[in-house]
Amino acid sequence: MRLRFPFLSLTITFCRSCSCPNSDHPGPINNAGQYRGRGAPELDIFEAEKDKDNTDGQVVSQSAQVAPFFHDYLYLNATPDEHTVYDTSRTRINSYHGSAVQQSISSLTRVPSDMFQGSGRNFKVFGFEYWSDPNDPTSGYVEWVVDGSPSHRMGATAIGPDPENQGGTGIGQRLVPLEPMSIVLNLGISRRSFPGCFDWIIPFCLSPKTFSSYSQLAADRYIYYDFSFRIFN
Repeated sequence: MRLRFPFLSLTITFCRSCSCPNSDHPGPINNAGQYRGRGAPELDIFEAEKDKDNTDGQVVSQSAQVAPFFHDYLYLNATPDEHTVYDTSRTRINSYHGSAVQQSISSLTRVPSDMFQGSGRNFKVFGFEYWSDPNDPTSGYVEWVVDGSPSHRMGATAIGPDPENQGGTGIGQRLVPLEPMSIVLNLGISRRSFPGCFDWIIPFCLSPKTFSSYSQLAADRYIYYDFSFRIFN
């Protein structure tokens, strides 16, 4: 694989295609009855930050982060099926396209000012939907919502093959997730995203024993404590 940047390592997690039925992490099955291996992509419902391109206001970043990468972190966006921004007056393509550990397909959307604790505390609807077909990985998509309206959409063809004979890295079609994924609620606050905003106190608690996922998490503790762990058997 030929890359345009000097990557030293890619510490992502893989799920084998040869996982057994009824195991903890069985792969998706296609029409031929075959399991498929898959990577572990990341779909960001939203990450909030100050709007760095304007003197005031806030935006949310909504992203699909995948590996391996296109050359120069490019992705296909020449057609609406590949990538769509629904309202360019509030949503723009993110200039961040990736790092040494991920390629990012991302947009930034301005959010209403009255949704914050000090300016109205009005609830707003954020969300996303993803869908894919194990028999046709080019037909999937991810679509994000801000303030109750679609913000942008990534079709699976946006992360299609990058042929080496056309100057690419030689990688094939990356996958929109084919199955449910873990949900991570991160309450960390970055000084880079919110300079001067560290007088906040965020009360938060969870009682995971009340959730059905508790037993699964307990059974797979090694995944979360062994940082060298990379492959599900």
